[in-house]
Amino acid sequence: MFKTIINRMLGNTHSTNEIINDFSMPMFIDGETNINQWIDAGIKGFKEWYQPVDFGDGIVAHVTTPPRWEASPELDSVRGIAKWDYIVKKHMPSLVGKRVLDLGCNNGVFSIQLARSGAKEVIGIDRNQLIKQKSGSILPIQDVIAQANFVKQAIEHKEKKKYPITYIVHDVGTLNMLNLGRFDMILALCVVYHEMNDTPKLIQALSSMTDHLVLQTTLLHSGELAKWASPHILADLLIKAGFTNVEIDSPPDYSWPMIIGKRLN
Repeated sequence: MFKTIINRMLGNTHSTNEIINDFSMPMFIDGETNINQWIDAGIKGFKEWYQPVDFGDGIVAHVTTPPRWEASPELDSVRGIAKWDYIVKKHMPSLVGKRVLDLGCNNGVFSIQLARSGAKEVIGIDRNQLIKQKSGSILPIQDVIAQANFVKQAIEHKEKKKYPITYIVHDVGTLNMLNLGRFDMILALCVVYHEMNDTPKLIQALSSMTDHLVLQTTLLHSGELAKWASPHILADLLIKAGFTNVEIDSPPDYSWPMIIGKRLN
């Protein structure tokens, strides 16, 4: 039975939603060898991995489409846990018992870290291959939320615990349509500036949902997108949105600065 499910997953290349349905956790799996085979098949079932994920036991979903500037994306603080450890984690408040939004969550690697840090609820939102970015940047070739659900399921099984994470496929530019309520913190890594001229509107919407907003941007874009990705432009937008304490963290020789906005009472 297990072999049949693995073969079916590997043979399905046209729909990640169908793949994820096959990934419902098989209760008949016995031992780590079988679960590792299940994870390895799941990794191969997706067309690309933008964020690397280490599932343990030497099983890693490696970045499949690294940009030209990334020599070793799993080790150079650009993506995945290396980025979290290098520049994201230090800007996290205590998350124990907190409600957190991961905007532009991709495959959920940072949502997992937020939950591991004690958040009582994490909501991850991202596009699928049908939702276009206003910046015109390359679309994902698959539903990354399906990928995020697979990652969550696999890690929960490996760590023998459940994480309070919910993933939603949605256009970040129409976030207010979801009526998600208030969050103790919102994390938005390399996402808001893709709204281009609507970036101010998105930041205003985020401001109405939290008193603590943590953004990341990049210095590597050009043209009109570079304008909206400017850390100083973003910091100014946070101030205009009502954040009273705004900080830019831009380490030397690192092209992905953080902008942190807090509304102090």
